[in-house]
Amino acid sequence: MAIKYARLWDPVNQFQIKSGQLNVAGRVFVRLEETDDLAPLYDENHTLMPQPVVLDNNGRSRGVFVDAAKTYWIDVQDRYGMSLFTVRKMSPGGGGGGSSASSFEVVSSDGTINVQKYVDGGVVTFDVSVADDSAESLDWIRCDGSDKLAGLNIYRPIYASGTMALGEQGVLLGADRYYHVTAHVTATKGSVSPFYENAHVTIKTRAGSTVTEVITTDNLVDYSLGLSQEFEVSADVYSPEACELLFEITSEGNATFALSDVAVHRVYSGMPQGGGGSFEQVQSDWTEENSAEPSYILHKPEVKTVVEGDNINIVEGETTFTISADLSGCATREQLAALQSQLIALQSTVSSLNSTINTLQTSVTDLTRSYNSHGLAYDSTSHTMKHLL
Repeated sequence: MAIKYARLWDPVNQFQIKSGQLNVAGRVFVRLEETDDLAPLYDENHTLMPQPVVLDNNGRSRGVFVDAAKTYWIDVQDRYGMSLFTVRKMSPGGGGGGSSASSFEVVSSDGTINVQKYVDGGVVTFDVSVADDSAESLDWIRCDGSDKLAGLNIYRPIYASGTMALGEQGVLLGADRYYHVTAHVTATKGSVSPFYENAHVTIKTRAGSTVTEVITTDNLVDYSLGLSQEFEVSADVYSPEACELLFEITSEGNATFALSDVAVHRVYSGMPQGGGGSFEQVQSDWTEENSAEPSYILHKPEVKTVVEGDNINIVEGETTFTISADLSGCATREQLAALQSQLIALQSTVSSLNSTINTLQTSVTDLTRSYNSHGLAYDSTSHTMKHLL
């Protein structure tokens, strides 16, 4: 593609206007704003020029042309190579950036739009489009089952999935948003009776101590059959401030009630939720047992008690544990050395005794052999018997 050339600076006034003092011979280095590399320069005939650009004694030079699609910055130096001043973000055909230029950026502080910046022909363009949407950017929650709060007719849903969370009594809603709520209520009869009654299901919001009723429905419960009944309650909810969504069920019969499931989602406005403080920072809570709570700690290590063993002392400080051993009942190094010497002497004595025992054993063996081989002799004259050894 052919290069579109444009003049980088005014060939008449040039740097005298910008510096107010440059009336000596000097030079100018022209670099690309994006990379700091030296930029290709061209004269009026589109012939490549060398860098730096040489200035005369009045601070003027030949006309300089560059690629109009790029942005530049210049370093103006005196004849000795000392930098006098720089001009940033120079667009071909226009003025330089410098300290007198206006600088601006287009940004999306909450992430709800995408901004892409590009330069074409010396024109800076900001392309603005709606940011990509995703399920993670939306408010929604699914709950299965419920727990009846002690002393109240409030039924707190049990978290199953979603990007929203539960509070002390119900689902947490953001401020100044619309939500759609659908809940299924199950009524289980305690006994069969020939009558009907209305069970009142009320959806409320609670912001601090302020409780506001959203909708109340009357639902017919038939006690003539011992079957469970299920009915649906739905509503659109809006609150100007952050609150909890509560489910209250009242009845005068002997049925027990539960929320079989609850679904809440923010009514889509055409814009993703984005940032801007829409998510509340919640500190981790070591004592939190409900995995649906934002403060719940995943993969929490098991707490084990440290037990003192024999002759071990453990002292707990404010931030430390000190573990020490009681060595009062143990022998010292000197005592062990003396004992070792005694054992060596005893071993020598035992070895000598073993040698003596072996010698005695040999003598006893010889005597036994002699005794076993003795004979008897009969003296017929004296009529006596003699041992012969």
